[in-house]
Amino acid sequence: MSQPKIRQLPANLVNQIAAGEVLERPAAAVKELVENALDAKARQIDVTISEGGKNLITVSDDGVGMTAEDLPLALQRHATSKLPSDDLMAIHSLGFRGEALPSIAAVARLTVTSRVAQAPHGWKITVEGGTLDQNIGGLVQPAARQSGTLVEVRDLFFATPARLKFLKSTRSESEAVHDVITRLALAYPAVGFSLSEDGRVKLRLVPENLAPESLVRAGLAPENLVPESTTPALGGDANAHRRARLRHIMGDDFATNALPIHAEREGVILTGFAGLPSFHRSNNLMQYLFVNDRPVRDRLLLSCVRVAYGDTLPPGRHPVLALYLQLPESELDVNVHPTKAEVRFRQPALIRSLLITGISQSLIQAGHRSSSTGGDAALSVLEQRVQQQQAQGGGYRAGSWPGSSRPGSSRPGSWPGSYQAPAYRPASAPDWQAPLSPPPGTVPLAGAVHENMRGFRYDTASPVPANALFAAAPAAAIEENPEDYAARDFPLGAARAQLHATYIISETPDSVILVDQHAAHERLVYERLKSARAVGGIATQTLLIPEIVELTAAQCRILLAHQSDLSAMGLAVEEFGDGAVAIPAIPAALSRLDVKGLIQDLADGLAADRAVTDKNGEAAREIITDNLNHIAASLACHGSVRAGQKLSAAEMNGLLREMETTPLSGTCNHGRPTWIELKKSDLERLFARR
Repeated sequence: MSQPKIRQLPANLVNQIAAGEVLERPAAAVKELVENALDAKARQIDVTISEGGKNLITVSDDGVGMTAEDLPLALQRHATSKLPSDDLMAIHSLGFRGEALPSIAAVARLTVTSRVAQAPHGWKITVEGGTLDQNIGGLVQPAARQSGTLVEVRDLFFATPARLKFLKSTRSESEAVHDVITRLALAYPAVGFSLSEDGRVKLRLVPENLAPESLVRAGLAPENLVPESTTPALGGDANAHRRARLRHIMGDDFATNALPIHAEREGVILTGFAGLPSFHRSNNLMQYLFVNDRPVRDRLLLSCVRVAYGDTLPPGRHPVLALYLQLPESELDVNVHPTKAEVRFRQPALIRSLLITGISQSLIQAGHRSSSTGGDAALSVLEQRVQQQQAQGGGYRAGSWPGSSRPGSSRPGSWPGSYQAPAYRPASAPDWQAPLSPPPGTVPLAGAVHENMRGFRYDTASPVPANALFAAAPAAAIEENPEDYAARDFPLGAARAQLHATYIISETPDSVILVDQHAAHERLVYERLKSARAVGGIATQTLLIPEIVELTAAQCRILLAHQSDLSAMGLAVEEFGDGAVAIPAIPAALSRLDVKGLIQDLADGLAADRAVTDKNGEAAREIITDNLNHIAASLACHGSVRAGQKLSAAEMNGLLREMETTPLSGTCNHGRPTWIELKKSDLERLFARR
């Protein structure tokens, strides 16, 4: 009889294969062990690692613990206490596969010590690189232990050396462990967590619902307590128990720039917080998603977030948020991924609609709000400039006047020698005189013309009255009247000036606001076009002479393929021979439209969008919507007020008032901020008034 080709794998090898699926890195082992502690009703979980978890992982909890009979079974494959019935669609715990402990035991040195509250002492079991035999009961030994469980994992992957070669640096593995603890801590704010590495405490989070007195009684030193934040509390009653934990992990900036989320549909509840569009990051590491208190990295949920923020973010930037989804267990399959990182919904369309609508409505209700970090960034730049000026001596010194050079310079227009400019004295002083001529002993160059800070030019050979130096007023200043002054009480204040024909300066009672006129008007036009499209179409204006735009043959095909979409946006496109299209009509509201530039950008953009949507396999309706929004964005960009265009006071104030009533006006449709705010107190600090 020949040797059979198929053989049954030994149990040890089966466990090692299972470990390869469940334990990708030390962070995966930490995740499994902490989830076990949470399922055991632990109120405090302490994690210790060494060398990123490669040498040592310990997880200690104060949960219900295990008996001497439970310990051997816990190390057997597919043995679990978390399935009271055989219904895999009614899972109420985090762990459920029954593979974590035996998988860890197959590739490491594992010791489990546990004690239930009523037992006189605990029990300990140890395994090294393999499963236990039938006499496993003899390996369980009495041990000292408080109520709960302590799991020690040493020399992870020592039994599978090939796996060690695929681990990353100690720092990367440590960061992965920190991320695991952070996500679970956000899901369970009523549980205390600590993370220590090589003798140093990296993270300590106290349960939010414990009073300071009970923390002292529990033996936690005052310096380890989370300090009370001065930032206004995050809103939303449904999120009340998560506020402190979110603020501590995600920062006060997030608390200041977060919008509460609450939406409910057909028994599915969405809560949490979403950052303003102008508060974003270069990656999605600060996107925390939870389904029935499970941290997940689900592709469906991530795509919903991307669609909801849509045209409010710059390319390559990601929003910051923490979203919690609660739904009946029967509507969810959590048994689709070895590490439980993904889930499957019975009604994905319902989940998608709820998330997109819930986030979008919150962003729309935020109106013109913009991230406070924009003003902080501007202040940081100004403070650096002030520090640089102070480091150089501060103020205007000899030789630093415009049109001159430093002392000793021979550049034309400089004064030979050096002298200290006179101290400022008010113009009302009877003997005050501006330095119209060089000090005694110096000779000005013939015909030298100097320019003071206000732009007034004077000839050193022809002294003029002192008050003439300050006669020139800023060209962009707006004459103040009672109506303008009253407008300061509006959220974006009253326009006071226009700088470089691009930026509007407005004033509120306690701040100064800087507005990018093109970015702001671009968002206003964009939202106006989308609203008009939704309520029945955009009015068109027929051109007296159609605009002819030359393109490549491929670009012409793309534009003509989107004729219906373009028509819905009020833009008519017709074929005009080879390599050209005719534009006989444009949206009536866009009189400033740069038709040729628009058509070129549309051809390029639609080609890129089509490649992306085909690759991602989005639904046809979303592709059409994306194309329409892209067309509207291009129309808005080419049809809005441009940088360099001078505006009257009425136009500037009209722009500010419309921003206050337009959704998402805190960013343009390219994701750039439209305005930043500098508080009066910040300006006073810059000038050392505080």
